[in-house]
Parts: sequence; structure tokens; C-alpha cells
Amino acid sequence: MKIKRIAALLLSLILSFCFTGCEKKENAAPDSWQEVVNQESLEGNEVSKDFGFWVTDSLDRVRKNRKTNGKITIELAGAKGEYESFQIVTFTESSGTVKLTDFTVSDLVSESGDVISAEDYVTLYREHYIKSEIQSPTSGDVIQETTGEIPDALIPLKNPKTKELLGESARFYALPYELTEEACQPFFVDIEIPREAKAGTYKGVFTFKSDKGIQGGEFTLKVWDIALSEVQTQGSYFGSWSTQTPQKVEEAAKNRIFINATNIDAEKELYEKYGFNNANVGFWGNVDIDNTDKMKEAPEVSKVKEAVAKHYDKLNLFAYTADEIGGATNLYSRIKEYGVALHAGGTKQLITMPPTEELLNGDDGKSAVDIWVMLPKQFDSHTELIAKARDLGCEIWTYNCLVQDNYSPKWLLDYPLIDYRIHPGFINYSIDADGFLFWVIDNWNTVGDPWSSLDMTYNGDGILFYPGSDVGLDDTFVPSLRVKAIRDGFEDYELCYALEQINSVKTDTSKIATSFSDWTKDKQVLLEERSKLGNLLNN
Repeated sequence: MKIKRIAALLLSLILSFCFTGCEKKENAAPDSWQEVVNQESLEGNEVSKDFGFWVTDSLDRVRKNRKTNGKITIELAGAKGEYESFQIVTFTESSGTVKLTDFTVSDLVSESGDVISAEDYVTLYREHYIKSEIQSPTSGDVIQETTGEIPDALIPLKNPKTKELLGESARFYALPYELTEEACQPFFVDIEIPREAKAGTYKGVFTFKSDKGIQGGEFTLKVWDIALSEVQTQGSYFGSWSTQTPQKVEEAAKNRIFINATNIDAEKELYEKYGFNNANVGFWGNVDIDNTDKMKEAPEVSKVKEAVAKHYDKLNLFAYTADEIGGATNLYSRIKEYGVALHAGGTKQLITMPPTEELLNGDDGKSAVDIWVMLPKQFDSHTELIAKARDLGCEIWTYNCLVQDNYSPKWLLDYPLIDYRIHPGFINYSIDADGFLFWVIDNWNTVGDPWSSLDMTYNGDGILFYPGSDVGLDDTFVPSLRVKAIRDGFEDYELCYALEQINSVKTDTSKIATSFSDWTKDKQVLLEERSKLGNLLNN
């Protein structure tokens, strides 16, 4: 009897352990929106009839007066090591106001039970509107946005480091937010696909809570069985003029916008974590388009070697010595002197100008300039010299500024988001560009208050991020919809490059872009054709 009792006790313990282990954990992701509804109803929260939502892709600019598109779910797809995003647009269903008090996204769970943690890999934002009362110059058939309130700044729900909700003490905050019948309000969902994620289709659930009930829905993310390069293939260099902090450098880097690290010792971590791939070692010659009289003397070789030695040795290092001085032939002899000193010191010379015969023949038998950075119109009008530069081993980069022609994408607030994405992405890949440069990302002094208006002659030029202090994050940047489009463009380039490496032939982007004058203005074409490329990689 004693043996039987012991056996029964053991059996009971085993069964208890089994059933306890098989139960869904209390914090496990819900299987569906309906499961959320059932759970919330137990706590007295019912589905609201006072507000609703619709969903759209990340390239959509949702104005306040937009009506629902009828979509309540979305299917995303992406490679390991990149981001996928979408927007959820909330609106009231009746007169009066609705106070949104919470917004969450569940862990993403695949059919086989693999999990992408929402806490670690999903960032939520409320979109902030910027007033625009004047239009930037336009030219040709390039599409331009109308004036009014344009969604751009992305106010995070949580502190990116502590993961704690940002409170209401700041000037701007994501929640609570009061919906009115006069305007809809979009939210931005940004999902990082971990490199270690297993391929498959993952499901997630999003939930809004309010003073008048809950609303929410589902989405899916297909993770392709391919990872983007751990180190970015295309060069990326963006200027920054505000007081630098490690947090600003990291916020920019996670969006593939590479600015010089405040602490050079952090370059290795940025390289390994974000694919950070180049750095400016200094030696600015103090000449640009407005000042071409005299370039500073070339640095001593020993000084160049000393500067180079401070940087992480796996980076593509260069000295950005002059800006937009292509017609200043009086500077060419000094530029050659810089080339000799920089080459002897172990680095390259970068200048924003098209190649010239004289500078391609430097005093040390090499091209005096190693990285030629050009506007679209310059790239298109210097094909023979560009070919010569490439034969000499030079890098060919492009950049974007103001409204320089009547056919290429424009990087101004009142131009569509596809312009920001397609230039560093499919266009740069199609023309074999090696990198992309932009003059500055935080030129806030040109406007009174960037959170209110970015109106100037060229709206928003030089302002991609917003001051973090206005949302309670004093040491970092607040990103924008334009920043996310730029990041996605760099990822498009990497996707094309990954397919090229597999097939040993250049990826066909002809349905999306072949040049600065031949590119789709239709975001749906870009998104659909990109998905096809991803599926080719996946197969």
C-alpha cells in the first residue's frame, strides 16, 4: 500500500508538472485580436463603437482629413537584419472626443512558436504634424505635396533606453491623446527583424485603450530566409551640427544614417551593431561653394597618420576636405597636395564635385580625389569622366540638395516619402553608386521652432531629426517619417546587393528605377516589386 501511495503521489506530481508546463504563460502573446477582446471583457473593457482605425504602409502621408481606406490588417515581409513598418490611423466614429490612453503591440509569434519580442524589437510612435504654409520650388513633372499640416515627427511612446513610458511633463508626448471628429491621428509601428529570427510568418496583435473602450486588430510579418549584410555595403555620411552625444549617434546609426561618432572608441560597437562603415578623419580645407578664394595648407603626413590611427581599422576612412568647388580651378593644385598627403597618411580624399581630368591625374600617380560625390544632374552629365574615375578605383557617391533639376527625387518636407527612399535605394543601386551623402540632419537654427514649422525657401532642407528635449529625451534625436524612408532606402540597396551576390548578376530593378530620370513615383509599385525581389531571395 505504501508503495502504491508513493507511486500515486509521483504520478500526481508528474501530471501536475506537465499540465502546468503546457499552460500558456500569463504574459504570452495573444493568438488573436478576439483573445484580447475576451480577456479585456473580463476586466470590463468592451470594444468601442466611438472610435475606429485603418492601416496603411510606411510610405503613406496621412493628412488629418483622410478618410478610412477600409483596411484593418496588413501583411509585411522582410529580411533578417532590416526593419519593416506600417501605420495605424485612428479616428472617431461619432461626435465628441475619445481619449486614447494606451497603445500596445504583442510579441510576434510564428506558426511554429518562434517569438520576436515586442519589448526588444518593436518601437511605437505617435505622428506629429508640421504646419506648412508655403511650398518649396517645384520643377518639371516631379510630384509635390500640398500645403497644410504634414505628418513627420515621430514621438516615441517609450524611452528607447529604459523602455519606460514617457510622461506628460514634456512639451510633446505620445499618450494620452484626445481624438476629435475633425481629424484622424496616425501611429507608426516600427519592427526590427532580428538576425537570429527563424524564417516563417509571424502574427502580431495591436491594441488601443481609451476612456470609451478598446480597439485593435492583427498583422502578419513574413521573415524571409535571408539576412542583409552585417556591415552596410553602401557608404553613408551625414553631417550633424547640434551638440553631439553618443545617444544621437546611435539613434542616427540605427536608421542607417551615419554621422561621426562623438567618441571614436565607440566606432567598433557601431560597426558590429549597426553596420557603421565609414568615418571622416577631419582636415577640412575651409572651402565651399561660397568661399573658393584659398584652401588651407595640406596637412603633414604624420598628422594624417595620427588621425587615422585613432579610428577603428575596419572602417572606410576619408577626409572631407572641400564642398561644391567643382568650378574653382584655382584650388586644384592645393587639392592635389591634399591628395598626396592623405594617401601617404593612409586615407582618402572626399569632395562634393564631379571628376575632372586634372584632378584624376594627381601628383602621386593616383586620382587626387578618391570619393567623388555628385548631384543627380552632375552624375548624368559626366558619364565619361565617371567611367575614368571608376577605372582608377575611385568611389562614386551621390547626394541630394534643394531643387537642382526637374526630374530627380527631392529631399524636402513637401515632397513624397518615396523621394527619400528611392534615391539612396533603388536609384543608387541601379547606377552603381558606392555611397550617399547629405549635408546636415539637424540644422534647426534655420527655423524658429522645428516642431511647429519647417517653412523656408526649401522646406525642411537639412532637418531630418527633431530635438529630443521637447519629448523628454534631452540627449538624443527624435526621428521622422523621412528618416524611416531613408533607412528603408538603404535597406533596398542591401537587398538588391544580396540578390546580386547569390546570382552573380546585377539585380534587375527596371520596374522600380534605372536612373535619376527613370524611376517610379508610385509607392505601390516600389513595395510590390521589392516584395518580389525578397521572395526571389527567399527561394
